[in-house]
Amino acid sequence: MRGSAAEITRPLAPTTRPARPEGDPPASQDAPAPAPLDDADPLDADPLDADPLDADPPADPLDATPAADDSPLAPAPAAPPAWFLALTRAIWRRPARWWRPLDWAAALLLLAAVLVPIGPGSNDLFAAASAARAVYRYDRALAFYAQAARLHPRDPRPACLTGDVLALQRLAAPAIAAYQRCQALGDSDPNVWLAMGDVELARGAPDTAVSDWRRAAASGSWTAHRRLAALYESQGRLDLAAAQWHALPTTDDQALTQLGLIALSLGDYPTAQRDLVAARQLGGYHAQDALDQGFVLLAAAAPQDEPDLAQLGFTFLQNDMPTFARAPLERAIAADPTAGPPHAYLAWVEMLAGETAPARADETIALQLDPSESFTLFVAGEQAMAARDWQTAIDQFSAATESDKSNPLLWSELGRAYLGEYGYVQAELNLDQGANLGDDPSYSVALLQFYVDYQVGIYDGRAAHAANVALGRWPTSAAVRDLAGQIYTLMGQTDQAEAIYERTVEVDPGDPRAYIHLGRYALQHDDLVTAAGELRTALAISPDGPLAPSVRALLAPLAGVAV
Repeated sequence: MRGSAAEITRPLAPTTRPARPEGDPPASQDAPAPAPLDDADPLDADPLDADPLDADPPADPLDATPAADDSPLAPAPAAPPAWFLALTRAIWRRPARWWRPLDWAAALLLLAAVLVPIGPGSNDLFAAASAARAVYRYDRALAFYAQAARLHPRDPRPACLTGDVLALQRLAAPAIAAYQRCQALGDSDPNVWLAMGDVELARGAPDTAVSDWRRAAASGSWTAHRRLAALYESQGRLDLAAAQWHALPTTDDQALTQLGLIALSLGDYPTAQRDLVAARQLGGYHAQDALDQGFVLLAAAAPQDEPDLAQLGFTFLQNDMPTFARAPLERAIAADPTAGPPHAYLAWVEMLAGETAPARADETIALQLDPSESFTLFVAGEQAMAARDWQTAIDQFSAATESDKSNPLLWSELGRAYLGEYGYVQAELNLDQGANLGDDPSYSVALLQFYVDYQVGIYDGRAAHAANVALGRWPTSAAVRDLAGQIYTLMGQTDQAEAIYERTVEVDPGDPRAYIHLGRYALQHDDLVTAAGELRTALAISPDGPLAPSVRALLAPLAGVAV
């Protein structure tokens, strides 16, 4: 270990004994007189010739002994033999003259090592990056990872973690490149393949995602099996999904529940009952949800005729599982081709899958067989809106609300149809009705978005009233809070809007919109430091999003502001 600065400079200290402090007793009369000093210039004296054994060491308070040790009864330490002292002096003094330049260089190097600050290590940089990520300053986190990579260029961790941050920023190509560097440096963690698959799916490359996830699964990642199963389910490839769920342990309640639902969809009721019951015995969220939604009872009923099969298909639709609904609906139509609802349900499944022609054919049959059924009218209205046939859509949704007055989706879609015809009054009334009936924030978001987009109801308080109602019902919805803040901004009540956005950051700190609004308000108050911090956070969260250019424009004059 390198010595302290005092230890390094100790040979430069004078070798003569220091004068006695005042109060010391006089020297003994028997003590010899000091030898006379030479006439040599003291600057010519070699400090390396100084003998440390001839000098009193500096007093160290930690070496002080208790008072009891000063007793005359305390034994005196034995002095080293004279021959040992002579030999030590000879060894110390002679080579010092020969190696004087090297000793000086060593002393200077040691002194520099002590005085120059030691930079942060990798762990310090990783900790700093983690702290930056916690407050969504992804730009700072990337800078720390880059510094760690320069410090240890063969360490794969900075590249892996850089990929994670770039994925959070939705920068797909740079994230993939970072993950590939991570793997090239020797990281064989299956989570890298898993993350690469997630990025590929997000940028619309499901085949590449499947390839990456398969590699992760082959390396032992259970999460990769879940990713593959979910993707296959969304594609309607239930047999491939079942194979992935079977790869998980038999004690996995999610795997058992999904296997039971796949079997239920395909009409294998004994397997469905067995798997769903086994999942229930394990407990867990997935099995409980299957019970709450009625799937366990449907499996026990083993539906065979049209009404029960249609109900099974509709239950899958209600739970956002359209690909599971297809097989039972096709069996329902086969059991009774004259029943209207199964045709309408199947038309909706086909619409969601992008199968336009089959969807129109099934919907035409459904309207012929049961033209007053609300879901049939809903599908007809959605098809009309997709074709921008606004009046037909209004007619279909209006008829649907007559038969199902408490359905918020029908009222909200009727409002959207009126917007296509520029019927703002009717649109507001129907969107408001949907928001009042809705059991989730999406209907309130649709109403508030209408006020923001078309700027109606701003000056007479209607928009503010809707915003306050929505905030009261959905206080944790970031979308509701963002739109409510925009409404108050349009009203000129920026203090109220600013308070809403501050709360929005607490509700959803990963949403860049609130930071942008807060940054703009800070600019209005000439608080440049706060403005720079808020806007840089927004840009760090979404450096390539649709709002990024405007954020960069706001930040340009703040380039010199340190945050």
